[in-house]
Amino acid sequence: MAVLVDTNVLIFSIQQGHPLGEASLKAIKSFLAADEPLCVLPQNIAEFWNVCTRPADKNGLGLTPNEA
Repeated sequence: MAVLVDTNVLIFSIQQGHPLGEASLKAIKSFLAADEPLCVLPQNIAEFWNVCTRPADKNGLGLTPNEA
């Protein structure tokens, strides 16, 4: 069964120290270990990019395009 990965799971999994970061990584690893295909849609990629590159003082992560 294919699993659609929510944008929040992607974002939390890269944020060091986020309370849901470890759970997000664990979920991704669990599906991969079970050979479940993970799906990311263009909407997820756009949302991820927007949050990653948005300034931290504007509720983003403040990453550079290269970091994102």
